[in-house]
Amino acid sequence: MPSTIRELCNVIEKLDPPIKPRLRVAAREEEIRSAENSLGLAFPEELKHFLLCHDGQDFYSSASGYGDPLIPMMRQPANGKGYSHYWMCGVKEIVECTVSYRDDLDCFQDERFETIGPARYHDQFIVFTNTENADCLVIDLLPEPGGVVGQVVLFSTQWPELIVLAPDLETFLQSLTADYRKGRFQHSPCEYFVSYVES
Repeated sequence: MPSTIRELCNVIEKLDPPIKPRLRVAAREEEIRSAENSLGLAFPEELKHFLLCHDGQDFYSSASGYGDPLIPMMRQPANGKGYSHYWMCGVKEIVECTVSYRDDLDCFQDERFETIGPARYHDQFIVFTNTENADCLVIDLLPEPGGVVGQVVLFSTQWPELIVLAPDLETFLQSLTADYRKGRFQHSPCEYFVSYVES
């Protein structure tokens, strides 16, 4: 994971304009264990490794405003519409966002989620991104047959969708690096942060 994060940071620093993700220092192992206990589940190794490198991003502060989102807006195949930008959560935000997701479970039990890939709506997701809209990226601990425990899934309620993006967090970050490098994402001016969207 450290080399994956370094490579991603090297690529985004060379963009025009560069992305400055404001990654935090590493989380402590006891913080991760406490979060797992609070949620009653074990984090996949890739998520632990990420948090032991960086405890997420500084999403917003009153002193310096928004940090630049590490994960750009991506149009997904289900409807071709744009989704949110995503900031990586730290340990504290993972707990808060996952608890909030669980609190809303009853609201969407009767929704029919369009799915792309082996996923379904359930209570065994770990929310690992902050966003400005009503969708997020989650780690799926209870995939459908053919899926992988720890797969990265886009969860949307605006258009009820679940879209499997990668088999694990590290593969997702590696794919993101490759997509930035080959120009999949273009700068889109935004007054609050450096914004990239799928071209």
